[in-house]
This record gives sequence, structure tokens and C-alpha cells, in this order.
Amino acid sequence: MKFFKTTLFLLLISASTAFGQQKLGYNLKKGDQFNLTQKSLQTIKQSITGMEIELVNDIYAEFLLTVVEVNKDSYMIEFEFTNFAYEMRSDTMGPMLSVDTSAEEYDENDVTQTIFRGLLNVPMTFEMLKTGRIIDITGGDALIDNMLKKSGITDEMQLAAMRQGMEKEYGGQKIAAGFEQFTYIYPESKKRKGDTWETEIDGDLKAQHVWTLESFNRNIANIVGTADIQMNIDSGSAKIQCEGTQTTTVVVDSAHGFMTTYHSESTAEGESFVTALGDESIPTTITTITDYTINK
Repeated sequence: MKFFKTTLFLLLISASTAFGQQKLGYNLKKGDQFNLTQKSLQTIKQSITGMEIELVNDIYAEFLLTVVEVNKDSYMIEFEFTNFAYEMRSDTMGPMLSVDTSAEEYDENDVTQTIFRGLLNVPMTFEMLKTGRIIDITGGDALIDNMLKKSGITDEMQLAAMRQGMEKEYGGQKIAAGFEQFTYIYPESKKRKGDTWETEIDGDLKAQHVWTLESFNRNIANIVGTADIQMNIDSGSAKIQCEGTQTTTVVVDSAHGFMTTYHSESTAEGESFVTALGDESIPTTITTITDYTINK
């Protein structure tokens, strides 16, 4: 009888433990579509020869994701921009660049305006694991080709120089690394409320995340994260090297695993180098606030 009670007790404990564990990840079907909106506000503060300068990058983007193939361990997802707006402004110079592809009227002779319209409706396809890690992407060259075509520029040397710059900003791998910031949030194994796990993202922005499952039910899961981040950006004429921290809160739909809201805030400090100033280092602080939401 004692053996029976002990066995029953262990079975009940085992069942309770298993019941509390949740398999987190993506559960997508072919044909699933998600319309996403991104809003990012980045503030860069620098001290150059005793002068304090503040530069703001304000980004708004809309894009469509479509699941085109479901494999055992991964998904093939088609992605395309449907709208894009970008403003760069300075506290000393005011607006320096402003683009809004939703504007019906624009100066067709303005190369910047036409180039950014080349971002729209060009499909790229990436392969994403059920954890959210992106392992392959295709179509980046077609995106850059379309942007160059929209520019109207025909000089081959000028086009080659532009392509080189665009590949750093809009190449497939750069876009994939950006997407992983909000897709790669899931662990390999089952977790219960309060459990933690880690993910690591490479690229210009390296991040070592520690995630915590705050809550889970049949409708939503709440996940929070903290991360140590490193920025190492080289545009050719300028370099930025900064380190800092990031906090993230994500609400996901438990049915398919895709986030409904994503909010992150980061602060990084370090130094910048500008070719025109030689080896002089520029003290730099970068704060970034990013939100992704599903458009229903």
C-alpha cells in the first residue's frame, strides 16, 4: 500500500509538472498573412569639438508577411514593404531628409523620393525556424535592383557606388537580421511560467537576450526580455561602436505564435569616428524605441 501511495504521488507530481509546461513557438499554416506596422525612433547624441549635437531618425514602415510553405522544422515566408516613411532631423539643422511613400504627390525629379518607392511591393522570401531564427533569405538583390531602377540614374559608375551603399542598408542579410530582432524570441524546449531562456542575434546590432515567460493562456502569452547589446556600424565614411542594454516586452497570440505587440527600448554608449576628423573619437549615446503591431 505504501508503495502504491508513493507511486501515485510521483505520478501526480509528474503530471502536474508536465501540465504546467508550454511548448512555445510558431504554429503557422500555408496562406497565413500578417500585416505589420513598425515605428522606430532613434536619437543619437554626440559631442563634437565641444558642441553637443542631436540627430533623430524616425522610421515608419508597413509590410506584409505571407506563409508560402510549411516544412517540418521551418516556414518559408514571403515579405514585402507596402509603405515606408523616414525622417532624419537635427536639433541644429532641422529636417535633413524626409520621405513618405504614401504621399500621392511628390517631386519625381527628387532621386531620394523615387529610390525609396523602389522598396515597395518587391517580394523577398526567408526561411524561419519555429523558434523564429531566420536561416536563409532570397530576393534582396531584386529589391536593390528595383530601387536603382526607380532612381532613373544611368551612369554605371554612379549606380555601382549606390549599389554598394544600398547593400549595407537594404541587403537581404541586413533585413533578415532586423527581422530576427522581433521574431527570434522562442526557446527549443518547453517552458512554464517564470522560466527563462536565451537567444543570441548577430549583425550590426548584436544582442544576447534573456527571455522570461511571464504568463500563458489559450489566447495570449506575455514574454519579457533583457539584453546586452553591441553596435558596430561602418558606413564607409563613419563608424559607430557602442555597448548598452535593451528591454523588450512581447505579447503573442498563443494560437499561431506570432506577436500582436512588440515594444523595445535600448540605450548604448560609446564612440564614433568620422573619416573627415581622422582618428578623433566622438563620444556617442544612442537611444532607440521600437514598436511592432499587427494590423487587424
